[in-house]
Amino acid sequence: MGKTNRPLRMLLDRSIVVTEEDKAIIAKLIEQGHTIDLIDLRDYDIHGGTRFFRMFSLKYLPMAMASARRDKANAAAKKKSDTPKKEV
Repeated sequence: MGKTNRPLRMLLDRSIVVTEEDKAIIAKLIEQGHTIDLIDLRDYDIHGGTRFFRMFSLKYLPMAMASARRDKANAAAKKKSDTPKKEV
């Protein structure tokens, strides 16, 4: 599979990348051009942020990616519509 034209940056808890299949999924996404940082979040009781998606396994990753792409596209469209038009 080739590179994606809309790469995403992802921060994932290392504890959801368990099996060899999980590792293969991560490797495939990186190969497609996505940036994935794996960190240990097990020591924390609460993870917060405006762009957090609650995910207990990688089976939810496609849904999270679709949501992120939608948000990214909506933000770009809003920015474009907010830009003042030049008068000729």
